Amino acid sequence: MPQRRGSVRRPKHITTFAVAAMSLTVVLGLTACAPGGSGPAEGPSVPVSTEVGSEKVELTLYDGQGLQAIDDALIAGFEKEFPNITITGNYDPDNVHAQNLPRVLSGDNAPDLAQSSSIVDEVTDGLFLNLDEYEKAYGWDALGAQLTAARVSTDLKQGSGSLYGVPYGFVFSGVYYNPKLASQIGLTEMPATIDEFDAALAKAKAAGITPIIAAGQLGLGTAAFQNLLDAYAGPEAVSDWVYRADGATIDTPEATKAADKLKSWIDAGYFNADVNSTSQDASYSRFANGEALFMMQGSWANPILAKATSADNYGFIAPPTDGANGTKTAVYNSATVGISARSKHPNEAAAFLNWLRSDAARQIVLENGNIPLSTGTPVATEPGTVTESLVTVFDEVSTDSGLVPFVQNATSGINNSAWVPQTQSLFGGQITPEQFLANIQKAYEDELGR
Repeated sequence: MPQRRGSVRRPKHITTFAVAAMSLTVVLGLTACAPGGSGPAEGPSVPVSTEVGSEKVELTLYDGQGLQAIDDALIAGFEKEFPNITITGNYDPDNVHAQNLPRVLSGDNAPDLAQSSSIVDEVTDGLFLNLDEYEKAYGWDALGAQLTAARVSTDLKQGSGSLYGVPYGFVFSGVYYNPKLASQIGLTEMPATIDEFDAALAKAKAAGITPIIAAGQLGLGTAAFQNLLDAYAGPEAVSDWVYRADGATIDTPEATKAADKLKSWIDAGYFNADVNSTSQDASYSRFANGEALFMMQGSWANPILAKATSADNYGFIAPPTDGANGTKTAVYNSATVGISARSKHPNEAAAFLNWLRSDAARQIVLENGNIPLSTGTPVATEPGTVTESLVTVFDEVSTDSGLVPFVQNATSGINNSAWVPQTQSLFGGQITPEQFLANIQKAYEDELGR
């Protein structure tokens, strides 16, 4: 599962996508701060326009090397449509990109565009422009919840308020299934609700089939918990916790219901017996070899599974909901691009951000193994493929406002300090669901100094 500081191997072009994109914003009308200062910057100093004219303009884009292939492809596509605008990509190794970004944006040769995995820091230091005027001019609000991670309130709380970036794609999680094993237990329709999922797990167990394979070596059993948490607590409550809303807690009745349900699955033997010693790579291989009915993983696994098994050996569905009328949810991360507060060509930079909504850009994102923005117009996918299912599920969840950030990204250290050991302890039977939640919340408050 993607995390802020993930240590799981993934295809190169997915590595940086699998880092949570966090962005903070403030509303228009605040006193402008100098780039690199303490406090958010205002909008552009030039009049906002969606017309870029024919004058030759040179822009630069800064990103991590893991996204160079997709960036270069997007730049080429944009330059084809806007031949008077040239964009040069500058790339640092992924492991130092986030660390170098503030220095790069505050320097004399700051890029016009930059991808950030924690836009909150750059916005707080006045390094990215407020994009509210561009959002209004271009109609970006139509992207709905897909922009949530790029917003922040006036008190610097993530998830609402002004806009400081636009994502060009996503990774998100759901449930992979094995259709052959499903057929063996008479499962002709994939479960849509938790009750239906429960029934399928029981049938698989009774038939001697491992119901769910999970990679717990790095605490990745958290995927199962968050799927349940999102269903029972709802996207808004979980997002508030990840985005550090005042008074936010994960130790709630809804979270307890999710932890209790997960514990019941563990006690029933619905996971592989060696869950805590199973690596993510091993879980992919074993699932591809038909060792389990379900695997709770994300879109980043699709290219790996496609190489490891035939297309008819696996499929993808959204996580189960809390009842027939429950909100469809999915945990997601976005690659968000902002405009430097030092850019001399913000209108042209904004034109690039707007172009990311185009069919051509979305197709490039998809071809590079990621999920493009959902605009209401389908991207071209091969019918009947898992890729088509991924795009369809993402569109449905996005429409249902069910996108939820990864709980592991609530603070910079909470994954290693709490989620990994606490999830392993829950799966190993060393702690109760109540202790599990209390320990997670304590780590959260300790890191935030609350």
